[in-house]
Amino acid sequence: PGVGTGANLGRAGTGVGVGGSKQGVSSSAGESAGMPLLAQGDGEGRDVAESNKFATPKQIVLRIALVVLTGAIAYAAGDNFSYIGSVVGSVGATSLSFILPCLFHSTLFEVTPLQTALNVGTAAIGFVCGAVGLYTTVRSW
Repeated sequence: PGVGTGANLGRAGTGVGVGGSKQGVSSSAGESAGMPLLAQGDGEGRDVAESNKFATPKQIVLRIALVVLTGAIAYAAGDNFSYIGSVVGSVGATSLSFILPCLFHSTLFEVTPLQTALNVGTAAIGFVCGAVGLYTTVRSW
């Protein structure tokens, strides 16, 4: 018996099993046609575990470029790097913690009017706090 099957989430074919198991996951179209819910390969006939053993050269170059770019920004900012961190935190942390989860919850699930009001209220508080943090950081810069 799984938790969060399609019946109580409002969408068919969604659910989470208890303790990482695959129990309780059902699909009206996928499993009845003999198709698995989650793909077991990468689309090219390889198993996912086999295809992701090593990073490709393109991925390695991209990762190195991002690390070098971050270091260059930190070096160029010098003593003002704390302000850059504050701006990123004010915008990014409030978006990821307050605004986006409420947006996703309202979009992906059937919500009651009370849940909609709570989502809007939480997102509004997150937006205001992010704006105040951004304003405070920019003003003290």
